[in-house]
Amino acid sequence: MKKIIKFVPTYIAFFLILGIFAGYYFAVNQFAILMILLIEIVVLVLLYFSIKQQNQLSIYFTLLIYFTSITLGILTITFKNQLNSKHHFYHFIDKKSSTENIRNQKHILKVEIKKVLKPGYNQHKYMAKVVEVNNQKCMGKVLLNIQADSLTKLFDVDQTLLIYTDFKPIEPPKNPHYFDYQKHLQKQQIHHQILVSKDEFKLLHSTATVIGLAAQLRAKINQKLAFYAIGKAELAVINALLLGQRQDISKDLMESYANAGAIHILAVSGLHIGIILMILHFLLRPLERLKNGKLWKMFLLVLLLWIYAVIAGLSASVVRAVMMFSILAIGMNLNKITNTFYTLILSLLILLLINPYFLFDVGFQLSYAAVFSIVIFQPIFQSFWVAKNRFLQFYWNLITVSIAAQIGILPISLYYFHQFPGLFILTNLIIIPFLGIILMGGILIFFLALLNTLPSIAITIYTKLIFLMNVVVKRIAAQESFLIKEISFDFWMLISFFIIIIFSLIYIKSRNSNRLKLVLISIIGFQMVLFLTKWKTENTHELVVFHKSKQSIIGEKVGNQITFYTDLDTASINKEKFLTGYQIGNSINKIKVENAKNIFYSNHRLILVVDKSAIYQIDKIKPDVIILQNSPKINLNRLIDALNPAQIIADGSNHTSYVNLWAATCEKRKTPFHHTGQKGAYILKNN
Repeated sequence: MKKIIKFVPTYIAFFLILGIFAGYYFAVNQFAILMILLIEIVVLVLLYFSIKQQNQLSIYFTLLIYFTSITLGILTITFKNQLNSKHHFYHFIDKKSSTENIRNQKHILKVEIKKVLKPGYNQHKYMAKVVEVNNQKCMGKVLLNIQADSLTKLFDVDQTLLIYTDFKPIEPPKNPHYFDYQKHLQKQQIHHQILVSKDEFKLLHSTATVIGLAAQLRAKINQKLAFYAIGKAELAVINALLLGQRQDISKDLMESYANAGAIHILAVSGLHIGIILMILHFLLRPLERLKNGKLWKMFLLVLLLWIYAVIAGLSASVVRAVMMFSILAIGMNLNKITNTFYTLILSLLILLLINPYFLFDVGFQLSYAAVFSIVIFQPIFQSFWVAKNRFLQFYWNLITVSIAAQIGILPISLYYFHQFPGLFILTNLIIIPFLGIILMGGILIFFLALLNTLPSIAITIYTKLIFLMNVVVKRIAAQESFLIKEISFDFWMLISFFIIIIFSLIYIKSRNSNRLKLVLISIIGFQMVLFLTKWKTENTHELVVFHKSKQSIIGEKVGNQITFYTDLDTASINKEKFLTGYQIGNSINKIKVENAKNIFYSNHRLILVVDKSAIYQIDKIKPDVIILQNSPKINLNRLIDALNPAQIIADGSNHTSYVNLWAATCEKRKTPFHHTGQKGAYILKNN
């Protein structure tokens, strides 16, 4: 542990990450931060020669390294941010840098397909690169949505389209605590989208890139496998396991793997690359007998790993794993860096310097958290017991690896997914021992299929094995009593949980009273976070007008209880994910569903609901807020004259024509108007 702490790149990586976060959340001047970095480097060089003459380490030199690492992190993400480039298409279409200005401005675009995404409702989705806007060369990524029907063909990577359309902003979620697709895409540097019908584009020539050739190879493999009777679910899992493509996996099957604690199996990551490295290491061992054989073996190992990474689509988890194992392969063959922790740190540094946006990828975070946790905790757990035979020792190692990995990923999983699969150890014990066979068998089947020499019996046996794995996962996932769901876990809980893990590790490595105090203090800190969260929940009273198309849902939250006023029944309410997300985000554990009502009194404000009956009494009440539901046929001018509300809200149950008319009326009357379909849910908070 002391060696790890003294390993300088550990600190550099830590402060580089701080710098990346700072550069992502705060706008900085590129030139200014570059000048600061250059000054820091000059001072570092001068200090280095001064220290070399005195033969004594300076605290100023150490601190300056850390500050330089922070500056480097800020500079890296600032320069990597494509919006900061004058060549980004955003600067060609919108000189005023206002998202609203780009609406309804038609442009002639030339885009290249770079990634095929999971299709949406009646739409094919792609990540595309904009190469021209109105015949001007540019760059930048965009979300491309193409209307789908029986005649619309899926496009391939590297195909170029000519489109006449307008850029549209990617909308934030309409309801609080719901998955933010806008932020998800922003972290991939996608800030705009294009919506295209089947008649609004023209297919041009195709370019040829490595990524495109890899996509063609994947398509060819699937084309070859299509001749065999392979089930849709089995083929989707094969593509995920070996090619890193999860677009075709059904929602139910994906949930089963997640609930069973086996979702990592469907992402080509460290586990898969490690197994492939062992296979290649064994197959290439004869090269060591040749002159410079070790060097050739190392070169081929690294080359083949990166070829596989390209074929698998260069996802964050694949790149991370291949980078780490490439460094490990070089170290093993040159007898240099073999410590796995050092390898992880070096791979982390290299990847973040190449693409700092990897840091915001959930898969990237989970991968590194799992491997770091395995490297640190697994030897500790393994030392608790030594089995007397290899079989027991193998499964004991598997158990300790699973528990160690879970320690690292638990806080991240709770923060993002709000659930804990209690049977994750059982899943790993059953599936992991056979994963090597599945991977080796899959690679062999792909190779034989490409050569048109694949025996039917081989593909039959292999798909039966995949089918059996799916059945096992579904059976384990069906044990719902072992799955803890809807766990409220916020950012400060995440941080305080990791602090407990770090201090506990320090205490385990060197037990003394002072370090035990740190563990106890960190536990108390976590409890304080829980207490403050509970206090905030219990002292919050808010009324929420949720957005749902063609429906009205009003929620009144008092403490940890919420009452939904709607015509929907309880079963329908429980199926709405945006309502579940709100409950989790606000630590709500009590739910009531009541029929819609017309008058609310919340936070000293009177709220009147005007529904399709269009009946309201003007003599008895003077509401502060009016909610319009189900397209009431009213004269809004007359209503404003009579009631003079401070705010008018229209939810998703109203017809668009009515909403547009009301919005125009409110604009003329200078009455604040909020349409949930445009601005999202309306929340009336505590005064």
